[in-house]
Amino acid sequence: MSGNRTEQPTPRRLREARRRGEVAVSRELTGAAALAGGLAALAVSAPGATAELGAMLRAALAAANGEPAGPAAALQGAAAAVLRLSLPACGAALAAGAGAAALQAGPGLSLAALAPRLERLDPARGLRRLLSGAQLAAAALGLAKSAVLAALAWGWLAGAAPSLAALPRLGPAALWRAPAVLGGLAWRLAAAFAVLGALDLALVRRRHRRALMMTRDEVRREHREDEGDPLHRAERQRRHRALLEAPAVARATVVVVNPTHLAVALHHDRRGGGAPRVVAKGAGEAAARIRSAARRAGVPVVRDVALARALHRLAEVGDEIPEALYEAAAAVLAHLYGLEAQP
Repeated sequence: MSGNRTEQPTPRRLREARRRGEVAVSRELTGAAALAGGLAALAVSAPGATAELGAMLRAALAAANGEPAGPAAALQGAAAAVLRLSLPACGAALAAGAGAAALQAGPGLSLAALAPRLERLDPARGLRRLLSGAQLAAAALGLAKSAVLAALAWGWLAGAAPSLAALPRLGPAALWRAPAVLGGLAWRLAAAFAVLGALDLALVRRRHRRALMMTRDEVRREHREDEGDPLHRAERQRRHRALLEAPAVARATVVVVNPTHLAVALHHDRRGGGAPRVVAKGAGEAAARIRSAARRAGVPVVRDVALARALHRLAEVGDEIPEALYEAAAAVLAHLYGLEAQP
């Protein structure tokens, strides 16, 4: 049936959706990219991070021993260390997340989706959205993600339990050992996030494509709008022909008219010989345009009812005139050439 959405979205529908900010972007994949970016920044800054942590520990011990200015120094050092450690990681996470979202959305992203819309405040609409298939699929994916991450964490804890148990016995050296131990879990989680994000992106794109599917009536209506109303299309064609007629008439040797209903412009190469060639012809309004163009270009207009009718009926634009009309056309041309030869 024409009411079923069985047709793929047209390029115009896809462009309109993009202008509204409706693009397929996976939050899971964006989050995975942000996590990987933050972890990469922490890995790069790990040598400096251990030194900062050591300084924080020494300041805390000094404060505990009651040294002068110990608590103040410990607090200042801790604040400075946290900023130096967190700012690069946060910046890298934001940049990686934004880059992943931009790559998924593609070029020319519109910010229209950020504009406030009253329909978003509709409770009934919100309830339908919560119970939609997309939300149920997102909930199922969330449960699967939690299960996978829990399994990864459990497996990692089972293997890293001896290393974790040994950290307290290392004393200050644990600061250098802990990042390597915990980093293994973090990177495993990031890899799992990436796999789940890729799966989520495929589902999001599929839902987005299905939401933009069209009915046959919509496709036909859009085609009519793109092509234009038949009357408007005819008007465009008429204007196009008018643009082409004027230069062609200017090259003509003579215009044979009916005198008002028909007009045929002929070009004859006196030096090259050969039969005259039709460069423009028309009836009604087109004939009036040809006569007007001939007057502007100084091309002679000759009234010959029989010849004009025959040329309009038998000859096509761009072709030489039929042999049966040679004699009549030659008489018209001879008359013109005779006039030109007179002093």
